[in-house]
Order: sequence, then structure tokens, then C-alpha cells
Amino acid sequence: MTASSTATARFSEPLPRLRSRGGSGAGSPDYPGRRNPRAAGPSQTILGPEFLASARATLMTQCGFRVQQLHELDTAGGDAGSDAARREVRLVLRTAGWSALREIDAALRRIQQGTYGRCPRCGDALSVERLRALPMTRLCGRCQGATAERPVTGASA
Repeated sequence: MTASSTATARFSEPLPRLRSRGGSGAGSPDYPGRRNPRAAGPSQTILGPEFLASARATLMTQCGFRVQQLHELDTAGGDAGSDAARREVRLVLRTAGWSALREIDAALRRIQQGTYGRCPRCGDALSVERLRALPMTRLCGRCQGATAERPVTGASA
């Protein structure tokens, strides 16, 4: 058996199609030159079951931490003698905790639906490194950067 026939036998699956980054018909009105985000469905998951199980466990741990944090914020320092600065800090921490819980819940839903690890805007796969660092993230680095660069409309200066 030759080396090429061995490689063909071992890798009998077709190679993934490369997508266009330009040209006619590429992209969507919102993201010219980028793939339609609806094209990335549950069947196109790129992460293995071990990674998804690990991500789910990490998200559940973070969920537990946030629930405990919110419980402690509710029970600690709620007396009338608290100064305004402490109340404001507690409010900011509660808001951030609830926001994190919503992001964690959304990430767990994406795992369940089979869309975890795909950017909903461009359809690209999120890097494993990004998902390990921020398991609840939903956007790829490029789309996250574009969101951060976009000016806020309706805000007064």
C-alpha cells in the first residue's frame, strides 16, 4: 500500500469547504464579506464532547459562585446605617452578578442547543483558548472588537 492510498484510506471524510471572504454574494448586508450567521447551525459544532462537558462544569461552578455572591450581598450590610458609598458598591456588584448569571445561563443554553463555540454574528468558530478563558463568551474576538469600537448612539456627552 502506498503512502497516498494509506492517507486516503485513513482520511476518507471529505475536506471542509473553504468559505469566501469576498466576491459576489459573500457576506450579509450587516457584515459584508462574512458568512451569514444563520448558516452556523447545531450540526456544525466544532468542539468535542469532552470540551463541552468541561465548559459546562466550569459554567456551573461559576453559576454557583455568582449565586453565593448574590446571597451574601443580600444578607450582608443591608442595615439603615450603611453609608451611600457602600450601598452603591453593593448595587454595582449585584448588577454585575446578575449580568454574569444571565451570560452563564445563555452559554449553558448554547451548549444544550449545540451552538456553543460559534459566533452568532459571523458564524466563525470561537477559539478554544478564548472559550477556556471566557467560557460564557458568545462573540469571536473580531466581532467583540467591532462591538467595542462601535460608538454608543443616543448617549449625551
